[in-house]
Amino acid sequence: MLQFNRRLTLIVTSSILFCVLFFYRTLTFSSIPDVDFHHMIYLLKLYQKYSLENNHQQQQQQLEIKLFPWFRNSLYEIQNLTHINSKGIVICTGNKHFNRTQIALEGLLSIQNQLPIEIMYSSDEDLDHDLQRLLLEQFPLIKLIDLSTIFNDNLLQLRGWEIKPFAILASSFHHIILMDSDVFFLQLPAKLFQNPLYIQNGALFFYDRVNLNSNELKWVKSLLIDHSITVNNRTQESGVVVMDKIRSLYGLLLTCKLNEKYLREKYTYRYLYGDKDTYWLSFKLINQTYAFLPTYTGTIGKISHNNRICGHILHLDLNWKPLWWNGAFYKNPYRLLNIQGWLEEGIWNRACITNNKHRYREFNGYQHRLIDSYKNITKKFFKPPSWFSWKKWAGFILQSF
Repeated sequence: MLQFNRRLTLIVTSSILFCVLFFYRTLTFSSIPDVDFHHMIYLLKLYQKYSLENNHQQQQQQLEIKLFPWFRNSLYEIQNLTHINSKGIVICTGNKHFNRTQIALEGLLSIQNQLPIEIMYSSDEDLDHDLQRLLLEQFPLIKLIDLSTIFNDNLLQLRGWEIKPFAILASSFHHIILMDSDVFFLQLPAKLFQNPLYIQNGALFFYDRVNLNSNELKWVKSLLIDHSITVNNRTQESGVVVMDKIRSLYGLLLTCKLNEKYLREKYTYRYLYGDKDTYWLSFKLINQTYAFLPTYTGTIGKISHNNRICGHILHLDLNWKPLWWNGAFYKNPYRLLNIQGWLEEGIWNRACITNNKHRYREFNGYQHRLIDSYKNITKKFFKPPSWFSWKKWAGFILQSF
């Protein structure tokens, strides 16, 4: 009994001590971030200033090591990879998304895209040798680039959304269309480079369908030195990003910084949904020009009613014509989406839009042929999971409602 009481006393004392230390640490440290974002932005602006001057090379190198410890070589050497005035498409892939990358590349052939294509991954762990070889056999004109040869993968561990801004930075193209592997175009991708908003600003972004919530907005505003600057509540869709890499270099560098492993895990991805809003946010913080296509979002998919369509997010050009959509033909991992029409933005309810001002839009002949081609390509590569798993059956039932 005495031994039991001693053990109980020890447990209670240890618990109290743990609680005291925990609350002390919380009160002392958690309210003080270990990353001073304002100072980091100041250093990046100083780095930008030194880069434009010839008499601060040593200071520039020191700042580069401090800000971008994941460079294997200097930024100057990375910039030397860029072919001036070149234009192309960049797609990120990996073992998990390999099948979708095959579909995307076939889709670009179907629309008769003439832009060169670079496929990015980070280390053989991300995309194994057999899949690299298969991709080059199927699409011999593409260029495969292993980002771990340019950036230190041990520090970055690029395995998801975060790889995308680094792919832009490492690309050999001057003008870049970054696209997700589940994107299909309804107009030639090269037309994006002719958009007047892109020509004027050097970076063109697209809106998503949701707004920043109050916590996200509060964190974003806390990063702004000038609190009088207005922030658009609408989130960004990063399925397609168009960028003049040279003109937008320092906004891109800050985007990469916000997606590096330490910052994304401790801050960025706690407040923002992946890489999406790190592009416009970084550009705003560094005073880099950019523009959003003002047409917001529509939807493409199955006609539910005269003024209601359920499916995927559709993006429209300046003339309100369908430009591209993401989500491809995947309704869920088990079924393909039935695409019958499209509709401009109205009231979103999950994957459906209701527009009380317009009835659904029909596709023209060219769009019909493209969509049929994309569907046939998807069927060629689509491999739904096994139907004989009760867990997958449960997932299918839940996603069908």
